[in-house]
Amino acid sequence: MSGKPLQRGWKGEIGKDQYLAFSGFNSLTASPTKDRDLAALAAMKPLKWLGLSGCSEVTDAGVTCLSELTLLQDIDLSGCKEVSDAGIAHLKGLAALKTLDLRDCRKITDVGLVSLKGLVELQSLDLSGCRAITDAGLAHLKGLTMLQNLQLAGCRQITSGGLSHLAGLTGLRRLILGGCWGVTDSGLSHLKGLTALRDLNFESLDITDAGLAELRDLQALRKLGLAGCNEITDAGLSALKDLAELHTLDLFGCSKITDAGVAELQKLLPRVTITR
Repeated sequence: MSGKPLQRGWKGEIGKDQYLAFSGFNSLTASPTKDRDLAALAAMKPLKWLGLSGCSEVTDAGVTCLSELTLLQDIDLSGCKEVSDAGIAHLKGLAALKTLDLRDCRKITDVGLVSLKGLVELQSLDLSGCRAITDAGLAHLKGLTMLQNLQLAGCRQITSGGLSHLAGLTGLRRLILGGCWGVTDSGLSHLKGLTALRDLNFESLDITDAGLAELRDLQALRKLGLAGCNEITDAGLSALKDLAELHTLDLFGCSKITDAGVAELQKLLPRVTITR
């Protein structure tokens, strides 16, 4: 089993051959599962990747064992809706962690993000749908300077002020803010120093042409999502004309954008694919 993933029936495999708990396998997908099944994980010291996506019956008690798996680099807890701040606290000693998916873990609050402060190797963090997170929570991410991918879609309590805490994350390549309804033009000014950004999403935000002007220095930007940004006009599109690397632009539902405005931008950026 060295280097191989265990998936369906994983607990039965461990039960039949205890050697598996100490062998070189490094990947486990344990969905679906429950708290009582997860106790067996504590012996799986070589584990580097753990997938518990959609395990809606897993609670804080179930994830206690994760603190023993100090080689973990990738954890997927997306959709584990009963996992709260107390459960996330068991991750704070996992210094090797590089990827953490907490999508739709709606019991996680700003308090839970305190436990992530020491995970300085973290490169990818998905908090989409974690609706209890506020600007104060983002302050706990300031020291995660290795982050390349940060997803905050649907975090409705985040505002423009909260984005100031991201200004020092200069390695970010992907930032997803769609559905963060409190983010407006003033927030975009905090992003202009994130010049490594390649993928940026503002879907359904109340931003205007003035906000788009703040993106002029993001010369590495390749993908920009503006679907549902109804205040953007043709004048705003002109601010994008110098983004030479841009190849995907989503303008679906941007009702103030005209055919003429799109045609003009297409002329200036012939490689860009525009969706309306």
